[in-house]
Amino acid sequence: MKIEFLCVGLRAIILLIFLPAILAFTTIDIKVEPSFGIGEQVSFSYTLVSDTEEEIVYCASIDCEKSPQAMLEMKTIFLQLGIPITENYQSYVVDSTTQPQDCQAVVSIMEPYEIIETKQFKIIANPDFEFDIFTCKDSECLSKSKIFIQEKTIFLNYNSEVENPTITATLISPDKTTKPLTLPTSIKANQIGTYTLGVTASKEGYQSIQVSTDFGVIKNSAEIDIEQIACNNNLICENGENSQNCPQDCPFQKDNEDKPTGELPWLWIAIIVVIVAGAGLLIFLKK
Repeated sequence: MKIEFLCVGLRAIILLIFLPAILAFTTIDIKVEPSFGIGEQVSFSYTLVSDTEEEIVYCASIDCEKSPQAMLEMKTIFLQLGIPITENYQSYVVDSTTQPQDCQAVVSIMEPYEIIETKQFKIIANPDFEFDIFTCKDSECLSKSKIFIQEKTIFLNYNSEVENPTITATLISPDKTTKPLTLPTSIKANQIGTYTLGVTASKEGYQSIQVSTDFGVIKNSAEIDIEQIACNNNLICENGENSQNCPQDCPFQKDNEDKPTGELPWLWIAIIVVIVAGAGLLIFLKK
């Protein structure tokens, strides 16, 4: 019984010693504007007040749906009983590339205990829109391509999520000369090499969109090289092969023949031998 009373007394003493630390509590008051628009810097202020003297480790930050979060900066401060400390947190400036989104100001105490306080606000900005550019072999852009033949017509077109955007296009040739264009349009590229088409699309109430694409122009002779891919060197003259693009498989095919014969030289030789032998046998029997 005495031992039990001793234990209870010891627990009471320990509780009295550590009670101030257990009951220690810091309040966080965040003040932030309900929204931020283009040209405004996202920021907020916060006030820390403790009901005891203590040292805390904390950090302040901005958490937004569509913006990367900045690296957290841990701070250590000493709070005196009932004396508030006010700090400011500043983040990025809202510009034309910032997305409209919901955000929150955050203040987190890490040590000697954990407390998190947040407050919501909005970013008011212009939304973006989907915009793509295409290089095609036909005016309807049913046959898109990145490789074209020199002096052949190349069609340049676009697809936009919003109607009637304002478009500024520039074509950079292989020799680095530039030419303004109005899309959709068509060109005939006389230079061999890589072209770059750069486009800026804008619409009131939306963000400006910048996109670019590269395409190549090659010589006419490259068409023959492409056709020669059909030759599979299997000694059988098949569709797509002829004596010009595949002499290995069609060695005796005439240019004006529409269909490959597929017959091998030894078969003709055998037929001729049979005919000659038959004719000789008939002559011998008549004698």
